[in-house]
Amino acid sequence: MRPALSLKRLSLRDDGAVVYRLQRPDRRGRTALLMAPLEFLARLAAILPAPRLALRRQLGVFSPGSPDRRKVMPAPTPRQTCHPPRTASTRVPWAELLRRVWHIEALRCERCGGRLRPVALVQDLAEAERYLRARGEYTPVPGPARSRGPPAAAA
Repeated sequence: MRPALSLKRLSLRDDGAVVYRLQRPDRRGRTALLMAPLEFLARLAAILPAPRLALRRQLGVFSPGSPDRRKVMPAPTPRQTCHPPRTASTRVPWAELLRRVWHIEALRCERCGGRLRPVALVQDLAEAERYLRARGEYTPVPGPARSRGPPAAAA
């Protein structure tokens, strides 16, 4: 996609004014636009698309509302798994966030590769510690450290 404006034709004068040279003269015969920095930012903000607005639109048979879309679009491949599908939700689950950011598959079944679902939430710290000790994964939480002064005071 093409950028909204050419950075080659954009310059800043010594007095702080922004100059944008036009590719060809406009209706008034101007070959450059001279603007204050705030005015330039206002013009840039005006060409930004609205949030959550699709920048590419599908027309005709490819549009989402077309009754003939199923005839031209490939059918989704059914996934075979031993776990039931998730229900739709407006929030993004923590496991999905871990996958997106750190590429960690926290809820992947080791046997079939399907998606696991949580069955319990452990809120008792003693119970969580007992479980982690049984698995050999317990790490004690360090206690709070003493505060120290700024580096200049230590010298």
